[in-house]
Amino acid sequence: MPSHSKHLPNGNRITDELAMGLLAKTYPTEKVKSILQKQGRASQRDRELPAHLMVYFVMGLGLWMGASCREVLRCLLVGVQLAARA
Repeated sequence: MPSHSKHLPNGNRITDELAMGLLAKTYPTEKVKSILQKQGRASQRDRELPAHLMVYFVMGLGLWMGASCREVLRCLLVGVQLAARA
């Protein structure tokens, strides 16, 4: 049964933001950047949403298929910030 939710279940949950941070810890940024570089897909310029963050974004879209892209992006950015502080 398809879900028509535009937001993550139960609104904003810290666990959703932590899950995105765990993606960054499980798949280290340097490893993701290295793979992108080997495939010729690394960012060519400094951007607000570089290629390695797009990888995490796509993973998040898969985790929360019923959520809006904006909500997944918000969780990604908060989760990465939380992971960077740890």
